[in-house]
Amino acid sequence: MTTVAWDGKTLACDSQVTVGNCRGTSVKLVSNAQGFAAAGAGSLPELAPWFRWIENGMDPDQQPTSLSESDLVIVPPRGPAIWFSGSASPMKLPRRHWAIGSGSDFALGAMAMGADARQAVKVAMKFDVYTSGRVQYRTRG
Repeated sequence: MTTVAWDGKTLACDSQVTVGNCRGTSVKLVSNAQGFAAAGAGSLPELAPWFRWIENGMDPDQQPTSLSESDLVIVPPRGPAIWFSGSASPMKLPRRHWAIGSGSDFALGAMAMGADARQAVKVAMKFDVYTSGRVQYRTRG
């Protein structure tokens, strides 16, 4: 898994990818020319088509199918962030602070105490074995 945090302004995530019992790093936060940003937690092979779709401009006719093992947060340039999870329909995020992934509880707790999304991911890194590496982030204008 991983940790992705959204604080209403910044989308942040760690860069750890876990394969079996091995840790590595990979890009898990993507953006496109239209100002959308996205980060996912779960199965990288399952998320990869979504990341390509976002990077390539999000053509509605090319949208990947639902996620079965993963979660994805997409942040548009304006308006609410959108959460994709499993086979459920996409949802507008129900609150300003949101986190997904294995370190989400730590990140939510940190944001409840005043941390921003980047700081929240760093807190999750201290406690969650599936969260580490460089913090990646995009801040909305």
